[in-house]
Parts: sequence; C-alpha cells; structure tokens
Amino acid sequence: MSAPSSHISRMFLVVLLLLQANVAVGAEKELKWQFVRSEHFTMLSATNKTDSRELLMRLEQLRTMFLNALLKRRAREMPCTIVMFDTRSQFEPYMPLYKGKVKPVGGFFMPGRFGSHMAMSNEHYEHAARTIIHEYLHSLVGAYAPGIPVWLNEGLAELYETFSSEGDDVEVGRAHKGHLRTLSESKWLPMEEFLKVTHGSPHYNESDKISVFYAQSWLFTHYLICGEFADKGALGRFINASLDPDIPMARAFEESFGMDYKTMERALKKYLRAGKHSVRRAKIPYAPILKKIEITPADPIDAELTTLYLKFRRHRDNGMAEQRLREILRTQPDNARAHAFLYEVLLASSMPRRSADGQAPARPTPDERRRMQEKRKLARQSLLRAVECKSDNAAVYAVLADEEFNRIDFHLGKFIKPDVSERLRGWLDHAIALDPDYLDAYNTLALVEAFSEEFREDKWPSIIEAVKARRPLGRGWIGLAAMCWRFDEKEQCAEILRRFKDAPSVDRRASRFASAMLDECEGRVRKKSAKKMSVPAKPGE
Repeated sequence: MSAPSSHISRMFLVVLLLLQANVAVGAEKELKWQFVRSEHFTMLSATNKTDSRELLMRLEQLRTMFLNALLKRRAREMPCTIVMFDTRSQFEPYMPLYKGKVKPVGGFFMPGRFGSHMAMSNEHYEHAARTIIHEYLHSLVGAYAPGIPVWLNEGLAELYETFSSEGDDVEVGRAHKGHLRTLSESKWLPMEEFLKVTHGSPHYNESDKISVFYAQSWLFTHYLICGEFADKGALGRFINASLDPDIPMARAFEESFGMDYKTMERALKKYLRAGKHSVRRAKIPYAPILKKIEITPADPIDAELTTLYLKFRRHRDNGMAEQRLREILRTQPDNARAHAFLYEVLLASSMPRRSADGQAPARPTPDERRRMQEKRKLARQSLLRAVECKSDNAAVYAVLADEEFNRIDFHLGKFIKPDVSERLRGWLDHAIALDPDYLDAYNTLALVEAFSEEFREDKWPSIIEAVKARRPLGRGWIGLAAMCWRFDEKEQCAEILRRFKDAPSVDRRASRFASAMLDECEGRVRKKSAKKMSVPAKPGE
C-alpha cells in the first residue's frame, strides 16, 4: 500500500504546483490596467487612481520647478511612460536580472530610442519615487543641458530627489545625512580634480571613492541652489558657459561664481561647518495639473506592448520579444507602435554577441555576419512599416531619416538624388510637425537641404535657429558650412568646420567628414589666393 500512497502524494504535489503556477500567471494577466495621462507623462497603472494621480502631479510639479529654476533653453524631451504596479510581487517579473537571478530594486528608469520608461511598485512608494525622481532628473538634464560636468549632473539629481510637495507648495534641499557624514569624516577631492571627474574616472566608478564624489557633488549643488548663490543666476550662467566650446572651464567657473577654485573650496567647507542647509521653496499650482490628468481603461494590446518592452530591455530576451511582437502584428498588422518596437528588437539582434567574459563583442563568424545583416534589413523594414502606419512618435520619422541619410556617400559638390531628397524631407518635416523642438531632426534637415540640388529657402531661418540652439554642437553645422560652400563663401565654410570638428561631444563620423571637407575647403582657398597673387597688375596700378 505504501507505493501507491507515495505515487498519489507525488501526483497531488505536481497538480498543486501546476495550479499555483497558473494562479501566478493568471494574476499577472488579470491586472486591471489603466492609462493615466498628464501633459508630459503617460502612466500605465495597476494601482489605485488616487496614488496614480498623485505621482503624476508630483512629477509635473518637479519638472516645472526644475526648469523654472535652471534651464530655460529650447530642447526636446523624449516621451516618458511610467509603469506603476500595485504590489512588489507584480513588479518582480520585470526587475533586472543579474546572473540569471532577479536583482531587487525599488524602481528603475530606462532611456530609449523612441521614449523613456520608468517602473515601480506602489508597495514601497517613497523609496521607489526617490529612485525614479533621481533618474528622471538625469533625463531632463540630458535633454536640456547634455554635456554639463558630471559633478553637476549628479549633484542636481541628488538634490532634487528630496523633492516634496503639499498642494501648491513644493520644496527641495533637505539635508542628506549620509553625505554630511561622509564629508565630515573623509578627505575631500581638491576642487580642480573634483570638477574634472568624468564617467570613466576612478572617483565615479570605484566603491571606495564614489561616496566622496557624490557627497561633494550634492553639497556644491546645494550651496549654489539653496545657499549663498540661490536666486543669483550664477548656476544658470555656469551651465550656459560650460556648454560653450570656446570658453575654458576655469574661465566659465570664475566668471559665473566670481571666485577661483581654491576660494570656492574654502567657502564650501565653511558652508558645511555652519550646518545651515536651507531648502528651496516655490509655489507650483496643482489644480491646473490635476485638471489635465485623464484616466481611461487600457487597451490590452497597448498594455502588453508596454510591459513587454520592460521585459525586453531588462532581460535582453530578443527572441521572446520578437516572437510575441510577430504574433501581435498578425492580428494587428497596422499597429505602428508594435512595428517600431520590433525595429528595436531586430536591431538589438543584429549586434555582435558578447564574448564569454562579457567584456567585448565576440568576433562574428561568416554565418553570424549574414544573420546580422539580415536582421538589420528586417529592422529597417519594420521602421518603414511604422511610418506607413502613421506613427505618432516623432522619433520614428527622424531615426528613419538618419538611417537613410547615413547610407548616402555624399561629398562636396555632389547632390542627393531628387527622389531620396524628397523622401528624407517628408520624414523630417513630419517629425518636426509632431515635435517643433526636435533639434536633432532640424540638424539632419540642415544636411539634407545643403546637399539637395534645389534647397528650400523658406526653411533656412528655422533650421539655422535650431542648429545654433543645440548643445553640444550637432552635425547641422556641416550643413551650414556646405551652404557657405555653395555660395562660394569658402573662408566662412572653413571657419565653421574648424570650430565644429574640434568641439567636444561631436560624433566620430561627423568629425571625420568635417575634417575631410575642411581639407578640401582650405585647399581651394589656397588655390584661390595663389591665383589672385599670380594675376598681373593692371597698367597704372
């Protein structure tokens, strides 16, 4: 009798486990998703409406406070989607993996080609919100002031993660006890060395050094925004000066703050010893924000595309994502969002595999190279389908135009084929119509117009304004130089190219082309000068 009893027990255990698995899967599928939309955010929420509204109001107030205080420049913010789970168990399947195991996090932020995503659980709201705010601040800085020093980027995020609101009243700057303790007990980085820290520096990457760097970044930023320099506009001046490639950092520092590095270091230590760390307060009316928030039931496919994107990015499972997207597109062949998503998946699949140690791409075999080329071809087709299906995402059109333009082997004096030019213009015009502050789209349009046989004169005022507004400098400057070339302004063409190719943060391809173009331009200038010198003077001169 014992054997049958044991067999029945095992069968019962298997059935119980299967039932539990089905319940877990069912619980995920049965989440009641709703879309909560404000002016600058879209939330896919599985939690209650009150908390969903509160987070969006908080983020809208944070954004307004930050931009009003510091950054009043033209820029494009990527569309931002927040996924808010009700419980940690609902969130866990979407958390990042480390060595195949879930890496517990309160929340995370992911920048993306077509928009950024944030995810969190309402179960640990305050901890998760602090993480989300910190990373969202990096996103805002990346949009409005890319290229600012690392200390300022981290200092702003550390400072603003303390953001709190009560009705119309908002504040930032509450003292960070951990940073205060670190600064009191540790040796500081000398100011000049501190200001030069980059993302590749030991003080940004090594565990025994990073705490001092973050603490100093927080204190310096706190001093500028909440301390002695509050409301003096010094930080705004420094941001603008630090983004100007013609102004050395030491000069930008002294002209903005009225003191050199050593004097500032003494002022900061005095600020720390005083122990008076005021908060910065402002009034951001919440009623107009609340009025614009709309809540609607989520379409099941829209909700799945959002959560599937989280899994794709966090778990890097390209095969799973591609299979499910193709299933969705069989039932919804005109879903522009799914086509754009599939483009990202196929593009990721076209990249070289990592080597066994994970440190560098493994050398692809001939078969792998063919597969990667095929994936890139399919990716481009997916992006074209997203455009054909009338995507409402400006980046879809701009990215497609960039890819097409990068395939062209263009040279000075050689024009783009008219049909290609018209196609590129159509995509870029549409991107700009969807998002008038899309400065990168204007930069590509500057190149397209400059290398088209017939350029559109009426477009140039807005193109020039946008190219000049972008920081760091974009490749639209090559387009401006090419237009000078077309109108025989060779000296001005050369001057633009010199400034552009030596500017920081210029991508390698653009820099190489600018250098080649400059060599040709300077060669023609020399020939023209030599020709002038060889012309005999007229009689009587």
